[in-house]
Amino acid sequence: MFDYIVDNHLNTKAGLAAAYANSFKVEMPVESIAVKGDWIPLKYLLQWVPSLRDEATARRLYYTTTVTTGNTAVEYGLVALHVSSRQNPNWVWGTFEHYLNPGRCDYIGCFDSFGATIPAVQPNRVAFNSPYGACHKTKRLKELMAKANLAPVWENYCLKSTEVDFTAASGTPYALGNSVIEGIVGNGTVAASSCISCHSYASFGPKGRPTDAATAMLPFNPTGKTIGAALAGSQTFAFMWGVLLAPPK
Repeated sequence: MFDYIVDNHLNTKAGLAAAYANSFKVEMPVESIAVKGDWIPLKYLLQWVPSLRDEATARRLYYTTTVTTGNTAVEYGLVALHVSSRQNPNWVWGTFEHYLNPGRCDYIGCFDSFGATIPAVQPNRVAFNSPYGACHKTKRLKELMAKANLAPVWENYCLKSTEVDFTAASGTPYALGNSVIEGIVGNGTVAASSCISCHSYASFGPKGRPTDAATAMLPFNPTGKTIGAALAGSQTFAFMWGVLLAPPK
């Protein structure tokens, strides 16, 4: 994906404006994969998950990294991970959460028929933001993780669910939301979130940036099929909202 964006000069607003003027259609290669992580500084992670007690325990249970700015170093723990693959025309969307995330399966439950020994965990309707426990891995997933030489810490991350289409055959919109990115970073509507629907509005207009009509859809956490009128005067950016971050030049 990175090579495709840069090679086609789609990494700046100037390049996007030129692409729009030339009616360039953005179509990522089928090999494309996008990965996005949500991180919390360890000192705040200890407040969010009091059972950790200390940073040493957090380092053992979470994948961590340290970012240094000037003379200040901050250590972060990875609490959520999102993977998008271009294997399908609408991409394949998978969202993962650390098993200690409070309310991990709230609202929509957690579903992993391949890698979890308990494939379906129903939401707790009585006590929100409660722990759901570990997501023990199946033998076939453990074998794949061992083959990839993944560190043991990755067993602490759970696939919440995946999404491959806008709606079911009946027309019912599919929903997929993460307790961190939609529940905390977003507007809190986990049950009314859809990776595919939201990202279908990722686009750019003649000025090389998303139009007001397209970005106006974001606060609504759109679900279901795309509303075409919101993309009038836009070129779609292959489901990738990273287009918002393109610098002028």
